[in-house]
Amino acid sequence: MVFTAGKLKKDEKGVRDPKRVEQVIEKVKAKASAAGLDPEMAEEVYRVIIGCFIRKEHSEFAQTMTVDINRRHIENPVGTTEYSM
Repeated sequence: MVFTAGKLKKDEKGVRDPKRVEQVIEKVKAKASAAGLDPEMAEEVYRVIIGCFIRKEHSEFAQTMTVDINRRHIENPVGTTEYSM
């Protein structure tokens, strides 16, 4: 799932979405608290997990962008009128 998500993002902002991270963290803390668990510990664990996912998505995104740029170069070599980025 993370592999696919990184490849589907349009830009780096889509990979790193701090607002969405905070939404997830607040939900996790509320669920942990409701279950009688330590919300701060749940937050810490989820931040580590989310950080790992973001790094993987970023890596997949960067790889996709590199492949896309290389593909464009092959299809429309520099110097042709159709070359665009």
